[in-house]
Amino acid sequence: MRRALLAAALSGLLAGPAAADPLTLDVARTRATAEALEVSLARWDAVAATGTLQRSVGAALPSIAGFVAGSAGAGFTSFGFERPTAAQVGVGVTGRFVIVDPSTWAAATAARRTWEGREATVGWVRVEARRRATSLFATARAEQRVAEALEKAALDAGEEAAAMAALVEAGLRPAADAERGRAQQLDFAARASEARGRAVAACAALQELMNVDIDGRCTIEALPVAPAPAEGPDEHPAIRAARAAVAASTASRSATLAGLLPTVAVDGTAAHYTVPGRVGGFGWGIGFSVDIPLRIVREGRGELTEAAAAKGRAERSLEGRRRELRAAAVSADAQWEAARAAVAARRGSLSAADAALRLVQERYRTGLTPVTDLLDARAARADAAVGLHRAEATLWAALAAVEAARGVE
Repeated sequence: MRRALLAAALSGLLAGPAAADPLTLDVARTRATAEALEVSLARWDAVAATGTLQRSVGAALPSIAGFVAGSAGAGFTSFGFERPTAAQVGVGVTGRFVIVDPSTWAAATAARRTWEGREATVGWVRVEARRRATSLFATARAEQRVAEALEKAALDAGEEAAAMAALVEAGLRPAADAERGRAQQLDFAARASEARGRAVAACAALQELMNVDIDGRCTIEALPVAPAPAEGPDEHPAIRAARAAVAASTASRSATLAGLLPTVAVDGTAAHYTVPGRVGGFGWGIGFSVDIPLRIVREGRGELTEAAAAKGRAERSLEGRRRELRAAAVSADAQWEAARAAVAARRGSLSAADAALRLVQERYRTGLTPVTDLLDARAARADAAVGLHRAEATLWAALAAVEAARGVE
């Protein structure tokens, strides 16, 4: 009865309201990789790059426009001839086709490479969102379990303190024993409350990442006991993005070079012309032009230097990204193996602490050991449980880092 009342009191003080529906790791990952703010922004960047690509390709295609034109005048034209008609109206189409335009073609290629890079960046951001979702999910779950373990330790310590009080009343133990037991109970309760707060913080961060209502309340489903990192794609999205950036900078440099070359264009007009008071008729005209850029030497060289620098920077970034991911993979693998070993050791430590606590409890009840031994054994058991739950969270964080280094989306 005493245990039930104590449990109810602790639940009212420490346990916040729980969400109605349990949250699974798969749901958290899926939602985060689809709805995280960074993912949404990266998608909009990709959409913008799509528009730039469409505009660049459109600039290389023939342009046709309909027109309605009218004119009126009298006297002589600007060429010194008498104006043949006073008024004229025309309805038709005019078009222009650039037959040779290296600059526009190269710009379209650069726009395509930029679009490919933006699409790869979306994948890269999804990888990071998945890593964060896994880590936050595991942290929220671990802190909830830490709180539960400390609440249980507080309940057990309360029962032990009540038993100590009975021994004190019987004159079998000093009065300080019961007070020390009560102090340990309150310490466990305080630590449980702190763990609940950390769980709420992790849950709120996870909800923000998932783009759902943020209230800090999560019912987290249990995680697999023996997880294994998933395999990633053949090429990490970060490498694809960096490779596309190199291709885009190369195309931009080509566009700069092409801007110094001539362009050849054909212009044409076809329309029906009407002159007031006369019978109208169809007319057409066609012509071509060759535009030869006359660029200042230093200006052209400056643009080429800028383009070459951008290409060199993109190539160096690609090389650096490869090395960065290699270092991340080595580090994540080492952390993963260390975390697995730590979890195994923590499980053994918890089992040993359980056994030690039971032995010390029996010795204390028979008067063979002081209260300090009992308090130390109970604290060691609680610390072992806390250490195991947080080691499991570290294990999942290491798994998330391994998967991120592999490019798992």
